[in-house]
Amino acid sequence: VPPTLIDEFSLSRFGREEGLFSVEGSVAAEKEKFENLVKRNAAIKELQFGTRLVQLARDGDLQKLELGVRTKKPLFWFTVQMFREAACHNQIQVLRFMSQNGLSFQYPLDEIITYV
Repeated sequence: VPPTLIDEFSLSRFGREEGLFSVEGSVAAEKEKFENLVKRNAAIKELQFGTRLVQLARDGDLQKLELGVRTKKPLFWFTVQMFREAACHNQIQVLRFMSQNGLSFQYPLDEIITYV
């Protein structure tokens, strides 16, 4: 078994309820956050960052992915895209990392569907 990148500090700091991939607030709040980025012309950087994280998840580059999400928490939309790409490309270590770092599988889907 390869050594995990998740240490005890990470688990105690972020736990299961909070974490690198946990949802902060509602989808509406995240939409508002992105709209504020657009107003500040920072949306392009956010999109580039999220797109890069999705690519790292698809490629299974766990070290760079972890560094990226520890630098800046991704928008939930990108978290979903990362999970989908990792699952489609059989990147089990990425899926495990995401689930151990706050990705909830019980997020209210009706709220997400409203904004899709």
